[in-house]
Amino acid sequence: MITVTLTIPEISCDACANSIQRVLAKTGGVSEVDVNVNKKQVTLDYDESETNEQVIRDILTEAGFPPA
Repeated sequence: MITVTLTIPEISCDACANSIQRVLAKTGGVSEVDVNVNKKQVTLDYDESETNEQVIRDILTEAGFPPA
């Protein structure tokens, strides 16, 4: 498992956090997801044999939450 923290400037509310959690929950290999609205950060664990950071960044961007 790899843990990564991404800064997402567009996180502004709990609804954003819920959207991010939903989209990442559908991503194969992603397990734990923690969204911190105040810090505008997402911390998640993923299995590097199933996905990678670039795929996760692309998914977040497509969902309207591009990482900085």
